[in-house]
This record gives sequence, C-alpha cells and structure tokens, in this order.
Amino acid sequence: MLDATKNRRETIMLIILWILGALLALVVLAIVLLPIFIDEQALTELAAEQVRANTGGELVINGSWSGQKLHWSFLNALNQVVDQAKLPVSFRIFSSVAPLRHKGASAFLSELSSQLPNSKNEVFSHLDYDSYMAKLEEADFALDCFPFSGSNTVSDMLHLGIPVLCREGTRWFNRIGPAMLRAIGLDELVATSDSQYI
Repeated sequence: MLDATKNRRETIMLIILWILGALLALVVLAIVLLPIFIDEQALTELAAEQVRANTGGELVINGSWSGQKLHWSFLNALNQVVDQAKLPVSFRIFSSVAPLRHKGASAFLSELSSQLPNSKNEVFSHLDYDSYMAKLEEADFALDCFPFSGSNTVSDMLHLGIPVLCREGTRWFNRIGPAMLRAIGLDELVATSDSQYI
C-alpha cells in the first residue's frame, strides 16, 4: 500500500516535471523564434500610426521656457528632436512675462519660430492656474530646458502624470529637476548627455 502511494506520488511528480519542462522549452523556443518572425520596422510603423490616430497626427511637447532659458544649445536640441520625430511636432511654450516686457508675445513667437522653423510653435502667457494646467494636460510629454532648467516644470508635469524629460548637468540649476525625478524612481527620464536627451 505504501509502495503504491509512493509510486503514485513519483508518477505525479514526473508528470508535473514534464509539464514544467515542456512549458520552459516553449518559452525558450518563443524567445528564440519570435524575433525571427517579428518585423520591428512594421511594429514601429504600426505604433506611429496609432499615435497619429490618437493624437490628431502631431506630437505635442510642453515647455515652460522663458526667453532667458532658451539657450542656443537648447534650441539646437529642439531642432534635432523635430528632425528625428516620426510625427509633426508642436511645441507649447508657457512663457513668463519677461518676453512680453521688451516687444511682446508676437515678437517672441516670431523669433522662436525663426529658430524652430520645422515645428508648430505656440506661446502661452498670463494664463490663470486652472487654464495653465488644462493646457499642460493636453501634451504628450514635456521637455525641461537645458542648461537652465526649472523645478516648477517638473513639479507641474508630475502632478498631472505627464512624462517630463530632464537633461542633467553639473551645476545646481540643471540638477534640480533630475533630482526630483530620481527621488521618485523615474531615473529613465533623466538624460545625462545630449545624445540621451535627444
């Protein structure tokens, strides 16, 4: 009787081991064979089509960038983003009052558009808080400017649940946003080089 029970247990264990082994073999086989049958380019194009369908055909990028923060190297990075994007890019710039003091928002937008000729550019200033947050919420993601970053941009985007990419530098003023992202475990949104940022 004990031998029969022992034999049944051994048989059940062998069946379980065979099933686990077969499942493991299927997983390994899938890992090896799937890349052969999956066309990465087709998947990328499919994803781009879905993004176009869901976003109205453009990539909306927020930026709380004042005139003082729009450094030539940052504008160059923005142009590279536009050049590499699979969709038309629309930059939404939420500017402080500083650009309006000199010649006004239209002059600021005109100069900005001459520096970013291949993107749609919108400038928003003097929005009340609720309108500001509602406009921010319409974007796909945000870019914190570099080398002069801002913690409010990161804070507002995190509050809304919108991804924000930061470029970390070596000075205190370009380490605040990245420190905020790292503090909540979003290290993947911190770029430590220009190539990672773009």
